[in-house]
Amino acid sequence: MYIKQVLIRGFKTYKEQVSLTEDLHCGINVVVGVNGAGKSNFFNAILFVISDHFGTLRAETRKSLLHEGSGPAVLTAFVELVFDNSDQRLPVDRDEVRLRRTIGVKKDDYSLDGRHATRSEILSLLESSGFARTNPYYVVQQGRVSELTMMNDSRRLELLEEISGASVYEEKKRESQRVLEEVHARQQKISDVLATLALRIRSLEEEQRELVEYQTLERERKCIEFEVTDRDWRTAQNQIDNIEHERREATSQLQVKQRAAGLLHSKLQEVEAELSEASGQQQRKVLQHRENERVLGTRHEQVTRLRLDVLERERCAAENERERSMAVDEEERIKAEMAEVKIQLKQLEQELLESSAARREKLRRKQVIQAQHHRFLASQQNPSHHSSVQQRNAALGQEVTGFQLRRDKSAKQLQDCDEEIRRADEAAKAAATSIVRHREDVGRLEQELSSTVALELQRLEKLIEDRFEQRRQLMQESERLGQEWDVCERRATQLRHRIESTMPRPQRNAIHEVKRWIASQGLEQRAYGTLLDNIEVPQAYCVAAESTAGSALFNLLVQDDEIAGQIVSLVRRGSLGNIVCTPLNRLRHRPRQYPLIDGATPLVNVISCPDWAKSAVHQVFGNTIVCSTLELCEEVSKAHGLDTITLDGDKVSCLGTLTGGYQDPNRFLRLSLAQQLRQAEAQVSNLGPRLAELEVQTNDASEGLDSLHRLRGKQQDERFRMRAAQAASAEAAPGADAQ
Repeated sequence: MYIKQVLIRGFKTYKEQVSLTEDLHCGINVVVGVNGAGKSNFFNAILFVISDHFGTLRAETRKSLLHEGSGPAVLTAFVELVFDNSDQRLPVDRDEVRLRRTIGVKKDDYSLDGRHATRSEILSLLESSGFARTNPYYVVQQGRVSELTMMNDSRRLELLEEISGASVYEEKKRESQRVLEEVHARQQKISDVLATLALRIRSLEEEQRELVEYQTLERERKCIEFEVTDRDWRTAQNQIDNIEHERREATSQLQVKQRAAGLLHSKLQEVEAELSEASGQQQRKVLQHRENERVLGTRHEQVTRLRLDVLERERCAAENERERSMAVDEEERIKAEMAEVKIQLKQLEQELLESSAARREKLRRKQVIQAQHHRFLASQQNPSHHSSVQQRNAALGQEVTGFQLRRDKSAKQLQDCDEEIRRADEAAKAAATSIVRHREDVGRLEQELSSTVALELQRLEKLIEDRFEQRRQLMQESERLGQEWDVCERRATQLRHRIESTMPRPQRNAIHEVKRWIASQGLEQRAYGTLLDNIEVPQAYCVAAESTAGSALFNLLVQDDEIAGQIVSLVRRGSLGNIVCTPLNRLRHRPRQYPLIDGATPLVNVISCPDWAKSAVHQVFGNTIVCSTLELCEEVSKAHGLDTITLDGDKVSCLGTLTGGYQDPNRFLRLSLAQQLRQAEAQVSNLGPRLAELEVQTNDASEGLDSLHRLRGKQQDERFRMRAAQAASAEAAPGADAQ
């Protein structure tokens, strides 16, 4: 073995990669050159790989070994030695071995034939070929020969021993002596321990004898226990065999009962649906009963109000009758009083005429007497009293004036009496006219109250009652439909949750979020829902269809690649879960010829779906035929290369794989639940417009009822006003009579 080639790059003065133009000779090779040519660096490069002189290097030392010159800095350096291993001295099954060491500012790596190796592996490989760290003189450096010639004998002897390897044995001898002393010390300790152990052994021998006796007894006990256990085991095994036989029989019975339980479960679901419908009907009956009770209470309240109104009307009628009788009595009394007053008035007029005549007669007599008295005085007077005729005429004129004044005063008093008599007559006539007018007002008001207002109030009461009954019926119908809508909506929610519970959680979360995103973006015309939402399968084929489709029932059907890409990006970007999109524009429906065999029905022929979804249905179900028996499934699958399945879910693939066995009917509920969900949603959508229409009609009836109540209030106010006017007229008539 010898060094065949040396490759250097970036090491000290060697910036670029340098290699020998010719391989080194297996004998002696001499490197010559001027000072500074790099002979020492070439020698150090060899030591850098195989010697322990460049063992563990610090960062500063590694940096000093890198080339430092002009131009860009060197970041890594390596030295690679190529050994001729034709003598197989290196334990490597190759004739040429490449050993490289690479350093950098922060790394120091070894590689062997291009593969990374650790430092310990490289040193072990070199030691196996003679490059031992205990004998560093396999490389003689510069100056060591001259140093050897100038050494004294003892130092030279040590060097020779070191070169020959004898120093190693001396070191090993000293190490062996030290170990021997330690062994003697341990031997002494061992002797002490042996003495202690001898005592312990004697005690242990006694214990051993006891142990042997115990083991003998224990073996006997174990044999007895084994016999007992074996007998018990055989008995238990017989019981197990019997139980296993019973278990197999019970399993077969259980399968039969499970099938019956599946049928009963389906019937139970139907009964539960009927029960929920009956419960809804019962709730509607309870609500109807409550509504009837409320209506009955309202009717009782209306009857009570009507009774009170009747009592009020009877009271008012009695009051009116009493007032009318009082008015009649008062009228009779007033008529009697008027007759008496008229008689008294005639008597008073007669007395007034008589008194006036008597008074005029008395005044006339008085005047006559006064005139006689004056004539008597004049006749008794002496004409000589007047000095002249003028005085006498003046005196007579004064007397005539006095007579005239007294006559005028009497005439004025007579005129005043006539005026008072005339005013009394006019007041009597006005009182009679007022009495007649008030009586006419009372009669007119009574006629209006009995004819116009009463009839109008009766008409309004009838309209209010009819309108109230109409509103009650509308509200009752609205509440009934509302209960049906709540039942359908609740059932749809329960069915939706049951369908979602059959999905894997990631797929359920993704579909839920995608549907919400589709609704928010208004893309309902481009995303059609899952395959399960768009197909209908007869009840007898549900197990076969669901077993065939599997998780493909939840594939999301979309219009084209664009919307599918948006949905997949949304799910991936938000880490929403898992979803499978089926772009319908990528599906091509190819007509398939199915075999016409009795008992074999293509699965796609029993599935109902929209025309645009047929390609997706053919993609999932188009390669499957439903057969009546498992033997027919095998025959059709082998003859026509199609997947076949029985109504119970036993499948035979076109590759010959048979899967099946007992299928729990409770596992295959998705299609039936989806059909029930569509029915419930259809009922909800049908009830919605009817509820809105009933709400509008109820509001119209309420508004009409309110307007009728307002009209009735106005008529009642008018009746009260007319009654007040009637009472005022009835009170005004006696006052007029009294006047």
